Amino acid sequence: MKKQLLTSFLMLLALLFVSFSINAQYCTSGATSAADDEITNVRLFGASGTQINNPTTCYATTPQYMDYTVSLPAVTLVPGNTYTIEVELSQCSGTFYNNICKVWIDFNRNFTFDDPAELVATLTAGPGFPSTHTQTFTVPTTASLGFTTMRLVDVETTVPTGVVPCGPYTWGETEDYRVNLSNGSSGGPVLPPIANFFPSQATTSTIPTDTVWINSPYNLVATSTNTSRNFWDLPGENPLLAGYFRNNVAWTSQQYIDTTKYDQRLRYTFNRRGFWPVRLLAVNNLKRDSLRDSIVKFIYVDTPSAPPVA
Repeated sequence: MKKQLLTSFLMLLALLFVSFSINAQYCTSGATSAADDEITNVRLFGASGTQINNPTTCYATTPQYMDYTVSLPAVTLVPGNTYTIEVELSQCSGTFYNNICKVWIDFNRNFTFDDPAELVATLTAGPGFPSTHTQTFTVPTTASLGFTTMRLVDVETTVPTGVVPCGPYTWGETEDYRVNLSNGSSGGPVLPPIANFFPSQATTSTIPTDTVWINSPYNLVATSTNTSRNFWDLPGENPLLAGYFRNNVAWTSQQYIDTTKYDQRLRYTFNRRGFWPVRLLAVNNLKRDSLRDSIVKFIYVDTPSAPPVA
């Protein structure tokens, strides 16, 4: 009899656990006004290249909340790997005030964002718009594997403690995204990086396809895939311009420029006309020799026919 009672009790607990797993939901969040501040683009890139690139437009419904957990593919994040989130903030009624955007990821998958380690970014914007803000974060090695949620909350405020993952607020927007926390094996093989950047071309024997203006600061943008980190160099450029220097990088004898400063983009003022070689190293956070890729491609620098306009 006691054994039957114990069995029945354990079955009841199992049913309650399944019921909770099926019916558990995240707290609600959203702005009560459709005016003023808005999230207009979210990008996330890292170990698997660019995994989110979600430009959006204004909408009139309230609460100002968008659920992308179904309409967009899940983002795969690997514990121990480092990623960068980039958020563009703008406005929907002609006015943009000081605001703060926070980003949470439910790493322990308990349908809350209460753990302090789950706040992965705090982005502060002034009155100028649109403005783009980036922050890098590392997924905890203790993260619970499986599907979970990333939440962005942008609120018109100057007080960071006023931005919380749950509840209504007046101006701003909330967005949710689906995340797959994977160890690389259960989520499929970790692919080797493929290094690339824009603008660039493979040789100097073809007509330049894109032109970088001489003596005008320019951003070269990494478009590498399956990578968690990019390193840049300008072979033969020695000395570098004032303020630039090279660092050693592990697993390679090649030095790269300002490795703590430049990753997704290299900003440099190219001061002579012609083809410039650019070296890019893309690595994966697993740090195996097979998970890195180095290329040398070329950019073309020329004199503009008119002064560049910012």
